[in-house]
Amino acid sequence: MDGHFKVIYFTIAMSKFYLLALLLAGSIYSLAQDNKKSRWVDSVFSNLRKDEKIGQLFLVPISTNTSKEEVQALVNQCKAGKIGGLFIQRSGAVGYAKMINRIQSQSKIPLFTTADVSGDLTQTFDSTMSFYNSIVLNAIINDTLLNELDSERARQIKILGIHFNLKLESKSSEGLQLTYVPDFSITNSKSKKGEVERQAFLQANDLLIAPKNVDAAIKAISKATKKDKALATQLDHSVKKILSKKYDVGLSQNKFIDTDNLFSKLHSTEAQLLKQHLAEAAVTLVQNDS
Repeated sequence: MDGHFKVIYFTIAMSKFYLLALLLAGSIYSLAQDNKKSRWVDSVFSNLRKDEKIGQLFLVPISTNTSKEEVQALVNQCKAGKIGGLFIQRSGAVGYAKMINRIQSQSKIPLFTTADVSGDLTQTFDSTMSFYNSIVLNAIINDTLLNELDSERARQIKILGIHFNLKLESKSSEGLQLTYVPDFSITNSKSKKGEVERQAFLQANDLLIAPKNVDAAIKAISKATKKDKALATQLDHSVKKILSKKYDVGLSQNKFIDTDNLFSKLHSTEAQLLKQHLAEAAVTLVQNDS
């Protein structure tokens, strides 16, 4: 083999070596992250009482219009580990962020913060930017602009600390089965308090949105799991799924929203310029069609 081919052979061999090394390093990193996640989930889970496990199932609606008394009652429930997360209703962006930070600071277990952000953010949050309705956006054929809009919306959702989008008509989100308790029907309309939530849990739902009575629901579900080992196993499985998702969204590291210059971040120069470009693209298309 002459020198030229030796160099080629050596180069190919080294390329394979480096590729293998990169793949191995990636696998080791992924395994390390999985182990870190498992340790956090197991650590939190092992310290939960049964009522706290059940509490992880509940997403409670709240808004900046919620009364002080109701907010305080919710804070007390979070201190006791009886709530798994919050479902944000119509709120002012800055007031919402301050309210969430207050509740998170006193919650025994980090809380999910969810909202229906499938459309324009202004549908849920005041003082956020509107990027036009679907009629206007559907008139735009510039994929680059629409991709920029998706990225901008994702940026704003992250700034607002929303962990995942929650649409009430969906039966699952982020791998978690869910149900909206007020819409959950049972045959006995005169059932005891907590019975609706118990029945919703029996249907293998991981998240119960807007429970009617948290304390009664915890009692009813606790009684059911005590009688049936399969239900107790189901509860543990759901709670570990929930904790795993909480780790994925970063709640093991940070549960607070950065309120510094929040309004300015939501109305950045780049976002306003994007809005202008979207308007221009829609107008241009309408003019060309006419």
